[in-house]
Parts: sequence; structure tokens; C-alpha cells
Amino acid sequence: MRKIFMAFVALSAILFTQCSKEDENTSGGYDFMDQTAQGMIEGNTWTLKSGSATMSNWDDGQFSINLFEIESDFPCIDFLGGDQVFFSIDTVVGIYQLNFDLSGGTGQTVTIFQESTVMNNIATDGAVEITEIDRVNGVIKGKIDARFDSENYINGNFEVAFCDILSENYEFKNQDAQGKIGGTSWTYAKGVAEDSYFSPGEIEITLTTENAVDLCLSWFDGDKITFEVPKQTGVYQLRDYWSGDDENYSVSIYSSSESSTDVATWGAIEIIEVDELGGTISGRIDATGGSDNFINGYFEVAICE
Repeated sequence: MRKIFMAFVALSAILFTQCSKEDENTSGGYDFMDQTAQGMIEGNTWTLKSGSATMSNWDDGQFSINLFEIESDFPCIDFLGGDQVFFSIDTVVGIYQLNFDLSGGTGQTVTIFQESTVMNNIATDGAVEITEIDRVNGVIKGKIDARFDSENYINGNFEVAFCDILSENYEFKNQDAQGKIGGTSWTYAKGVAEDSYFSPGEIEITLTTENAVDLCLSWFDGDKITFEVPKQTGVYQLRDYWSGDDENYSVSIYSSSESSTDVATWGAIEIIEVDELGGTISGRIDATGGSDNFINGYFEVAICE
């Protein structure tokens, strides 16, 4: 009997210790700190560096927001790993207190994720506030106070890219086409336009750094940009193949050093002039496939018969 009693006391002590650890930082309510969102994930310090928001795949009335500890100019496109914080929330400005209904499986929660252990800590203490939804510039701002225990919590302000808005935006720069391919700076030199083999009425344009005399007879095996658009003036928005749009234009960005192709579906291409007599096509491009693969500026290519 004594053994059973002592085992009960030991178990009670363990449970009390665990509850005490969680209660240290999970007391209910919320208190937003005026700082960049930061805290701890599995005992390691964590600070927000970039973030993204998309319309939820499961609920048209909610955003899916991801907060990353990795800096990125293109958080909607780059694959960002590392420890992170993510949650879904209504697409309306307001304060949403964290809670979880075990009986109904509903509520507002925040997941605090550690990559190395693949550990999902579900915070149900605190709150998230959406303070601004900028549908013009593609930005969502808010505050967060999310607590799981003393080793997993996040508090402060966040500002994330609203991907669904930004994917429709483009801005042509007043420069010769240039950017990065495979993380290496790239500047356009010459290119060609040929009739598309697969889409009648369209042309395939290739932009390269080559300076061959007769581009139409050359084989380009270096870094290059390739895309197909109608052979007529106009602006053609880039879109993902799965967007459901009948016109899905994209740009292939090929890195010879990596022997890989990144497909850019953000941006646009404008065909400014088709000069059949002079044998040239001029235009401009803004195509983004991520931090290491993007191109923006003017181009003029030779029409190959």
C-alpha cells in the first residue's frame, strides 16, 4: 500500500511540475508588446524576419498566415524552412482571442513549429489582432500574443506580404532586362523570337547573354530566359498553371551552372512592337521566380524565320 501511495505522490509531483511550467507563460488573456514579433521556440530565441499571407484553401473567409525567421524579399515565392509560426484567421480587422473547443474541434489557435524536431506546439492562450488589410499594396499588419508554455511563445507586431494581391502586381523598370539567375547577376545582351511549336499564333522568345553574330543559327547553352506569348502587342500577366485562368503565361529561367529551370509565375510581359519589316520584336518583362531568379527591364529580339 505504501508503494502505491509513494507512486501516486511521485506522479502528482511530475504532473504539478509540468503544469507549473506551462502556467508560467499561459495565464489566459493577452498583452500585445510594441516590438517586432519575437519569442522562443523550444527554448531557442526566435525573431520575425519575413512573412506571407494567402487566402485559405479550406475557408474562403480566412487568411493563412506564416511568420518566418528567415529574411526574404519574396516570401510568397521562396521556399522558407526553419522554425516558424502559422495560423488561419478571419479576413476581417479585429482581435481574435485564442481558444480551443475540444468537443467541437473549433477555435482560434496558433501553431509554433520547430523544424528540427518536427514539433507542432498549439498555442491556445493569448490573441491575434489584424490591424490592417491593404489590398492595394498587398500588405497585412497585425499583432500577436501566442503562448504554449515558457519555452514556446511569440509576442509583437507583424507585417506580411498578401500573396493573392501581390501575384497580380507588376512593375516594369526603366532599364535593360537584368536580374539574377541561380543567385548570380544576369544582364540581357541578345535574343531571338521563333514561332511556337505548340501554340499557333504565339512566339517563343529567348533572352540570353550571348553576342553571336547570327543569333537565329546559334545554340544557347548558357543561362537564359524563355517564354511564349501571342505575336501581337499587349500586356500578358503571368499566372500559375493551376490558377484556372484560360491564359496561363509563365517564364522559364534556366541556370546552366545548376542545370535547373525555375518557372516564374509572378509578373507580366509586354510586347511593345512587332516590326516584321525590320525583323525585331521589342518589349519589357517583369518575371519573378524567387530571390535567386528574377528578371526586369526592356528587351529587343531578332525574329527568326
